Formats: sequence, C-alpha cells, structure tokens
Amino acid sequence: MCDTGLDVPEWAKRASQKLFEASGLDFMANFGADMNLVQFSRIFGKIVGLAEKSLKNPKPEASIGRKMEKKLAAPFVKFSKSLASEAEPEESEAFFSGRNESEELVEKMQQPTQRTKIYLVIALHWQIVQKFSSTGEFYKWLLSMKDPKGNNLIVPNTDSREIRKICQSIGLEFQNQWQKSKIPATVSDDKAGIVAPPQSRP
Repeated sequence: MCDTGLDVPEWAKRASQKLFEASGLDFMANFGADMNLVQFSRIFGKIVGLAEKSLKNPKPEASIGRKMEKKLAAPFVKFSKSLASEAEPEESEAFFSGRNESEELVEKMQQPTQRTKIYLVIALHWQIVQKFSSTGEFYKWLLSMKDPKGNNLIVPNTDSREIRKICQSIGLEFQNQWQKSKIPATVSDDKAGIVAPPQSRP
C-alpha cells in the first residue's frame, strides 16, 4: 500500500497482497489511485462501513480504544454519511452499496482461514521468517505460535504440504527447501504471541 523505506523481500510483499485478497481488503491497495467518483464512493463507503462496525463492537467504555473511537471514528462516520446523502445520486448509491458490502468483509476478518493467518504472520514477521534455513524450521515455528487468546495459531495436525504450498505461492524459498528441524522453537512471553526464531546451529 505504501513505501515503508525498508528493503522488503518480494515474497513478503506477495504475502501481504494475498492477505488483503483473502480478507476482502484488496480494494484498499487501489484507494486514491486514478478512479472516477463513483468508484471512489464505493470504496469510501466500504471504509466507512468498517469504521461503523468497529464502533458497534463491545468494548469497555473507559478503554483508550473506545475513547478514541468516540472522539475520531464516530464523527468521521456521521460526517461521511451526511456528505454521501447530499452527493449526486449515482455517487450516493455507490457509497451506501459499499457500506452494505462491508458487512461481508467484517465476517471474513472475524473468521479468517488458516491460510489467511499464515499470510498475516509472514507479512508481519518477514524479518524473522527470512532467518530460517528450511521449510521444516518455518513449519515447526508456525506450530508453536499462539494467538492473543493463547490458542494455537494453526491446527496442530496441519499437513506440512500445506505450508510448502503457501511458500511456493509467494515464492518463499529457504536454503534447504525441506528439512525437519531438530531445534525446539521458543515461545516468547510477548502479549501478541510472537515466537522467537530458533537459535543458529553451532
């Protein structure tokens, strides 16, 4: 979506693209590109719809997230809907159609597939992933990862062939394409459930 200034591998970029596609958010990558007002209105409607759904999620009233939403998101949603209502009929229809489509996007985001989760891990932690020397090490690392609730990120009996297919789909290659790791992965105590990469062999 933007230049981060980092030398990001092509496979990490492709993982990010696959993540957006699987989540139904690939339209975000084209936001702001050369498009007409109707196309812009539909995409903007999706963004506003997502913000509106976020406001409806149950959160403690005293939480920082809820305070920020009330201060920023709520006025943004209200102003955007008002603006769209006064727009040209075709643009207004596109906006509210996009807003309605956001319902399906929320469902996809709340119930991501296992493959989507793996693409997310690769996109976020590519600097760790690139340090592995084999697909086997990467596979073992994924099996050890936990989500913020303490659940396994991927199903324990996941076939290793699925991981290989995912790596192939984005062009992720390791020095040894498939090698079973003998090094146990180390789980960190980080709140986000990030797992530290295995130590290098002597």
